[in-house]
Amino acid sequence: MTLETLALVTVSTAILASTIWPYRKPAVFMTSAVLLTSFLNIHVEELVDPRLLEVLVITFSLLIISGLLRYSNFFEFVTAKLLSKVNTALATFLAVNLTAALLSALAATSLVLLYMVTVTTELAVKHKVNPKPLLLSLLISSNVASMATMIGDLSNIIIATCVGFSYSYFLYKMGLIALIELVIVLIPLYLLFKEQLSAPSEIEEVSWDYYKLTFSSSILTMFLGLSVASGFFGISEASIMAVVAVAVLFIGGERMKHIYEKIEWEVILYLGALLITFRAFSHSGAPNLIPLRHIDPISSFLLSLGLSAFIDDAEAASLAISLLNDVKLSESSWWGFVMGTSLGSAISPLGSIANLIALRRVRSLGIPITFADYVKVSVPSVTLAVIVSLVALAGGLL
Repeated sequence: MTLETLALVTVSTAILASTIWPYRKPAVFMTSAVLLTSFLNIHVEELVDPRLLEVLVITFSLLIISGLLRYSNFFEFVTAKLLSKVNTALATFLAVNLTAALLSALAATSLVLLYMVTVTTELAVKHKVNPKPLLLSLLISSNVASMATMIGDLSNIIIATCVGFSYSYFLYKMGLIALIELVIVLIPLYLLFKEQLSAPSEIEEVSWDYYKLTFSSSILTMFLGLSVASGFFGISEASIMAVVAVAVLFIGGERMKHIYEKIEWEVILYLGALLITFRAFSHSGAPNLIPLRHIDPISSFLLSLGLSAFIDDAEAASLAISLLNDVKLSESSWWGFVMGTSLGSAISPLGSIANLIALRRVRSLGIPITFADYVKVSVPSVTLAVIVSLVALAGGLL
């Protein structure tokens, strides 16, 4: 067996193992990274890539901001305030889904879903609303909306950083189509769940720590505003985000120890091991065993859609970057990958580790949602969005 074949087998095994044991993803890819670098005798300096470091810096910054939002009960506050203003089943459905979609686009789906699932379940049970349709729909709508921004998902961060898309340019190209596809997905979701939806009973006023909420909201606004403006000043998004995150660490004071407890640190372990694995894979010559010379936008979309329906979208993005390192892709083809990974992760629970973790939390709260339950709803609703993406790519709109 040649070293290239060994590398290909190792990566394939790692992807398969992480799909079978999704909660062991960090360990699986850390092991594969060690094996590849050892067997292929790859030196550390060959694994260092400024673009990959940027991915980790951006993700670290998002973890800090997400921990701050969770510490201040930002997700609970926004959801409760919106639900307190609605009095119909349709308004409840829209409030939950649009909140989850917006937050997923602004603060990364993988860092939002777990909190939104818990908050929505608690509020639904407390106010005698059937939580199952709300949970299923917000899982799907969050993944669709994540294509709107560079930080909407880990796969977006990887593609945007490695290809060179700025935050503002990413938003310009993907923002409108993400909104259109979100609306298109919500219509069939509402029709599928119409008979199961109901409005909440009167929500009593809850006391909030408005100092914490003001502080976290201000930091989030600064984080997003500077990220959008960074491209106009020629400063990398990673630098801007890192500055804001470090500022939070310094001005957070005593509250930082509580914020640290709210951060999902395993995300960094998983992403770092994943990037090292595929960096080593790209240096092995194994990508040459898979002949890819040219991929048009539609093919790139369908390829990423298929991959992301069965493996985590971050893994699909990393695999694409590794395989297409020497292939000249048009910009439209990369946008095809962005849309494909987002819609693919919406189609299947396997498409995102965030989906799996969220569904595990749902089951722990006593609400059984099976793989079949999810797919029965996701496939018909996301199919319309897939058609819109194909039309946009075929018409040269991206």
